[in-house]
Amino acid sequence: MSFLLQKRRGGGNSKRHLSNPGRSSNSFRRRSGEAGGQVQQMVHRPSAATATRQQPLQTVQNQQQNKQNQERQDGVISMAEVMEDLRVLEHQQKETEALLTNQKRLKKQKIETLASEEQALASSKYQNGEARAAVEKHRQILGDKTREILALEARRASGSDNLKRVDFKLTSALATGERIRSYRHKIDMTMLNLRNVAEKLDKQKQKSEVDLKNAEMRRDNTRHKENLLVKSIANFRSKANSLAEDVIRVKESIENYKTDRANAQHMEASTKFRVESIVAEIMSDRKRYEEV
Repeated sequence: MSFLLQKRRGGGNSKRHLSNPGRSSNSFRRRSGEAGGQVQQMVHRPSAATATRQQPLQTVQNQQQNKQNQERQDGVISMAEVMEDLRVLEHQQKETEALLTNQKRLKKQKIETLASEEQALASSKYQNGEARAAVEKHRQILGDKTREILALEARRASGSDNLKRVDFKLTSALATGERIRSYRHKIDMTMLNLRNVAEKLDKQKQKSEVDLKNAEMRRDNTRHKENLLVKSIANFRSKANSLAEDVIRVKESIENYKTDRANAQHMEASTKFRVESIVAEIMSDRKRYEEV
């Protein structure tokens, strides 16, 4: 401010001399008159000694008075210029404050807009729901790369190559996220197929268990029949002498029962082999499922 006042004061003095030619001419005339008076005094010196002492004293007093009057006028003009400078500075300060207020308001609006956009983005990402772990990881990568982009934008004049590399990395990260989602979808489909296979195996196992229970029931029935036949044979043997014909029929029945027993044993063996094959197949499928 002092520099401005000095500049204004210096400029004001030159402007004052330019805008007030009458005052400048009067000052010049006054100074010329004073110089002329001094010359006249020097040329027409009185002979008396008292006149010689009084005239230079009056000239000095007149010069001092004129100088004081000139300084008063300069001081008044300088104060007016100072007030004008203060009004200009106050006007500039008001304009600066208004501009600063407008910038703050625009900044606040941008921050609110950015916050709303980020909230909408977070909501849409939350509603998406697919591959949350991968999306979260790449969201962090995206946040890091976004911060890197912001830092690179601040140094955009000297870091355009870095910005391109970060853009390439960001694009690669997004492509990686898409590939991860695709792999996750394939894994989900594979798991679904494995669940279907497991359900089929469970159904086959249940059916095999039912067949095994039926075979065991037939085996128990056959054993029960065998016991009954043994008892009948014992009874028939006790009555063999008197019941020869019955013995023949019993022998035929025994042969039939033996055939049934052989068939039952064969069925039991085949059922056991089938059950063991199914169990081995189930264990193989489970091992293959665990490996997947």
